[in-house]
Amino acid sequence: MAAKKRTRKKTTKKKKTANYTINISGLILIFVSIFAGLKLGLVGRFCANIYRILVGNGFEILAIVLIILGIVMFFSGKIPRIGWKRNLGLLLLIVSILAIMQAILFQRLALNNDILGVSWRLLVTDLKNSQVATDVGGGMLGAFLFSVAQPLFSLIGTVFVSCILAVVGLLMFCDVQLDQVIQLGQQGMKRLQAVFLHLQELYV
Repeated sequence: MAAKKRTRKKTTKKKKTANYTINISGLILIFVSIFAGLKLGLVGRFCANIYRILVGNGFEILAIVLIILGIVMFFSGKIPRIGWKRNLGLLLLIVSILAIMQAILFQRLALNNDILGVSWRLLVTDLKNSQVATDVGGGMLGAFLFSVAQPLFSLIGTVFVSCILAVVGLLMFCDVQLDQVIQLGQQGMKRLQAVFLHLQELYV
């Protein structure tokens, strides 16, 4: 009997530790993201540059999102789930924005080749100098996406395709149905026709 009681106590303790792991992870995420977002001291600039390796100039937005995620994890003890459709929509939105940011950077630099190499060197320079100063576009994720899309669609084509994917991603994240979009489009067309007819009556 004593052995059974000890086993039950150990199992209970393990369960509690597993629950608190998510809470502690959320708390760490909050502190790291605050330091990164505000670039507080050497630690803050280092964390900011780690975020920049992923998402480039969008590191502050990433920090805000992770702070919110950390708060939810800390107080609820759970990782929030938003469903596969919203996850896919958010992913499309993020990768599209990062690709556009990288396209803008390389248009400014007037470069078309060694996209990954140039992007990495820009990031490492700031990391070595412990500064957050250089325009790094969409980070290495943006660089990878742009390096794949640019030969296929060109710079302008990449921006165009990314804009379309960003709109699709936003609609998916907001759980907007296709028939709702079509209805809105039809209503918009009817209003434009009404305005056009009205103007025709006034000036003809």
